[in-house]
Amino acid sequence: MQRTLRGSSQAHGQLSLVLTNHQTEPLHIVYLETMPWIIQFFLHTLKIHIDGVRNDDATSDVTYIPAVPHARPATFQCVLLIPPGATMDISMDVAKSFLRYTEHPPDAQRGWDLPPAILTPFEPNQNGSLREVSNRRLYTSTLLVDLATPDFSMPYNCIQPPV
Repeated sequence: MQRTLRGSSQAHGQLSLVLTNHQTEPLHIVYLETMPWIIQFFLHTLKIHIDGVRNDDATSDVTYIPAVPHARPATFQCVLLIPPGATMDISMDVAKSFLRYTEHPPDAQRGWDLPPAILTPFEPNQNGSLREVSNRRLYTSTLLVDLATPDFSMPYNCIQPPV
């Protein structure tokens, strides 16, 4: 499991998640991504590749709740089906917000921490529904995103003492 935020731009990027099924049976996983309002998903760019071949049928039950700026994070959830012995690559483009200088934390040059994604494995029942496997959840690593940062010394450069 590997999750990355790719791209060198401070305005756009691409969120990527790579999952590998090492089992001999298909793996059903609920994928939940919660992002603060500073990152916006572009769902129309969602791409799923299994072993390098595009496969849009590997996802179902997609739910997306958009973020409300300064109030609520965005949530994206879907059910993934990973074939046995296969590697799935999920990617989608994202936009990074441009913040006012007053919205930056004291250590703005460091970047912003993004929360981990949550993966919950499920098993199919005999009736076709899914049931959770022993209350297990997998958490990806957190990400560090670099947003456009203003020159905070600029106001001090303009202040001149009277002569």
